[in-house]
Amino acid sequence: MIGRCAPEFRELTTKRKGYWFRSDSQRPCYQFIVIGSSQKERCLTCDVSWGFFPIWDGALGTHQMTAAAGLPNLRLRSRAIPAEESYYEHEGTEAGIRRTLDRIGLEIVTHAFPWFRSKTQEAHGDRLLQHGLEWLRAHDQSIPASIQEDLRQAFVQAGHVPWRVELPVFDLLKTELRDFAAKIGASSDHRKETAILAQHLLIYSGNTKQNVA
Repeated sequence: MIGRCAPEFRELTTKRKGYWFRSDSQRPCYQFIVIGSSQKERCLTCDVSWGFFPIWDGALGTHQMTAAAGLPNLRLRSRAIPAEESYYEHEGTEAGIRRTLDRIGLEIVTHAFPWFRSKTQEAHGDRLLQHGLEWLRAHDQSIPASIQEDLRQAFVQAGHVPWRVELPVFDLLKTELRDFAAKIGASSDHRKETAILAQHLLIYSGNTKQNVA
C-alpha cells in the first residue's frame, strides 16, 4: 500500500512496534508514516510525523522542529477526537485488511501529504527557527561533536528542567533565541519555547556533525 500511495517512503528496520516508513526526499526534513496493527481488536492505526531528525521518538505534538499526529486527527482536523475514530477497523480477513489499508493510503494522500508540506513551509517561514539555524552555521566550530551526549547529561543533572540546565553553548543559544524572539515580536508560544528550540537545534547540529563524519 505504501509503495503505491507513497513510493518515496522506505520501510525502516526498527525494534519498535508497527511498520515504519520514512521519506528523505525533503531534506533537511524527514517524514514518517507508522502503521500499527492489533489482530485481537481487528484494527489498524496510523500516525505521521515530520521533523529535522532522522528518527522519530514516537511522541505526538508540535514543536518548531518536530511534529506528529494521528492520521485520523488530520482527517478530522482536531487534536481531540472520539476514541472510536482513532483507529481503523477491519473484518479480520485478508480482503478486509486490504480494504482498510487502501482507506489509510487514500487518507495519507489526502491529509498527510498536505500536512507534511505545510510543516515544511512553516519551518521555512519561521524567522526564529531560521535565525537559530544561521546561528548554528556561524558557531559550528564551537559546537563539540559530543553535543548530544553533553546535552543528555546536562538535562539529566537538571532533572530535565530546561532553565536549570548548565551548559555554556546551550545557554548562549537560548539567550540568542530569546533576544531575537523579543526583537521580532515572536508569538508568546515561540517565546515560551526558546529553551526547547535551543535543545532541538543543538541535537540537529549533533546529527549533522555525525553525518559529515
